[in-house]
Amino acid sequence: MHRLSQALIQEIPGIVDEAVTAIFEDKPHYTRLCESYHTPLEHYESHPFLALDVDDKLMQDYPERFQGVSDVHTTRVAELDEKIAALG
Repeated sequence: MHRLSQALIQEIPGIVDEAVTAIFEDKPHYTRLCESYHTPLEHYESHPFLALDVDDKLMQDYPERFQGVSDVHTTRVAELDEKIAALG
């Protein structure tokens, strides 16, 4: 999912700025961790927990871009659940 987010950030100018700004508003503790002279992209690249929140926001805002990976994940989880059930 992170790689898809990175590709989306490269593809759509300003998308990371919007996401980071929204996250800073929702979770102000990030503003204490992030230096004001860095760009939102630099914050995204240097703070793993912020990157996770940005990735989550992008998945919420652009679900169609992540659907294929989500479908594969769902299928794999179902297969594992079946194998676990067969063991019990």
